[in-house]
Amino acid sequence: MNWLDSDLARRNTAVRKGLSVLFKSVRVLLRYFDIGMQKGPPIIVNSVPKSGTHLLMQLARSLPNVRYFGSFIAQQPSLTLEMRSQSKIDKLIQKMIPGEVVGAHLHFSEQTSRRIRQSGALHLLIIRDPAEIIMSESHYLAHMNPYHKISAEYKGLNSQQAINLTISGSTRFPDLFPKFEDRVLPYLGWLDDDSTIVVRFEDVMSDDRIDGTLHRIVDAWRAKFKLTELCSDTIVSDLREAIVPSKSHTFSGRKKEELHYLDKDQILIVERMSSLMGYGKV
Repeated sequence: MNWLDSDLARRNTAVRKGLSVLFKSVRVLLRYFDIGMQKGPPIIVNSVPKSGTHLLMQLARSLPNVRYFGSFIAQQPSLTLEMRSQSKIDKLIQKMIPGEVVGAHLHFSEQTSRRIRQSGALHLLIIRDPAEIIMSESHYLAHMNPYHKISAEYKGLNSQQAINLTISGSTRFPDLFPKFEDRVLPYLGWLDDDSTIVVRFEDVMSDDRIDGTLHRIVDAWRAKFKLTELCSDTIVSDLREAIVPSKSHTFSGRKKEELHYLDKDQILIVERMSSLMGYGKV
């Protein structure tokens, strides 16, 4: 078992981040000395925050011939929320090693898209119903990540107040944590990017739609890896078994049905984002 999957690492953010730093040293050695398993493309697991990042990571890490060191490319690291420059993003993409699974919250830009294509990486993006993103993000910032730049602003808020803050954005740091739609819009360019495999959280969680989604992921991975002799059905079966939402350290299980107290303006915001992301009404 990877130490990053241990109960202690899942429960303790400091332990998890410490292990990630340690594993980065191993990653550097592998990069320079080319030690390890069969070469293959890196896999970038990108997401709109709180859309199912760890769910898609479980799937990507269950593909054959991959390795994981806890690396994550964040456009805005949660500790500071300072926007990373394009040159910094380019360098982080360049540091990926063959077969590595890397998590990400990456805004769309033509330059980032080009860098990902040049790296040969398989780029997966998971999206989710915006109403459920709001529910998940509110719970996460209020109760699950005390190291996040904005978490102190959620302290002492009830559920409705936390949701209002998630939609309207921070009053203390409006440039770092703007209103909900301004936080999501920078990701939506990926929906039209030909080299991105877009996955819906709801499809992965649906018994009726999951197999089609998993086959799309596996077929894209096989095309990148050029391992046509591997059986897609067998890999899809392995990926199905890998889905355990409760093993995510950020899983909350909150549902949009709890958003019964949105006002008219908030509903309009959520419905606009739902339309842009291809979802229905609240």
